[in-house]
Amino acid sequence: MSTRSPLPPAASGLHPHRLRDRLLDLPLALLLLAMAVSGFGVDALPQLGLPLPALEAILRTHYGTADPMFMDPPAFFLVAILWSGFVSTPVCAYLAWGVLRGRNKIRGPVFAWVPATLLVTLMVLAEELFSTVPAWRSPDPLRVVGMSLPWLVVPLLVAWRVRAPFPFGGGLPQAERLLRLALDEEAK
Repeated sequence: MSTRSPLPPAASGLHPHRLRDRLLDLPLALLLLAMAVSGFGVDALPQLGLPLPALEAILRTHYGTADPMFMDPPAFFLVAILWSGFVSTPVCAYLAWGVLRGRNKIRGPVFAWVPATLLVTLMVLAEELFSTVPAWRSPDPLRVVGMSLPWLVVPLLVAWRVRAPFPFGGGLPQAERLLRLALDEEAK
């Protein structure tokens, strides 16, 4: 009986597919990075209490007219803002890295992040569109829906992308195939 490993030394099939073979992953990673930058700039930075007049002017221009609840958030919305800025933002950056590098281990965080993101976004969107508190209802519902759309669509795209057990290649299916090939070769 041979003591050498049945797997070839360079079992390249165990590695994820290269990014150039997964071209649709690049736009997905860029969308995740855009969400991370947006979450940091719009949600995290203002909560740190730093005097950033340029950022405050941008937020008042873009959010002040369409989303009055954002400018003076009630407690539940403040929780959503803090979650977005300090939890979802780093998760988006991590997921973008995982998509770019082809890391199958991002599946777990994806399936935790997606429902949380959808819940928070739908909860806030429902309040902005249908609130019984007049000061919370958006005067420009189409704009608010447009600003919220990435937070609804991108998580669903990410979940769809990682739906398979080894979404980026490599893993057990290819390891089994290589092992069978090596065992067949050794049996000859």
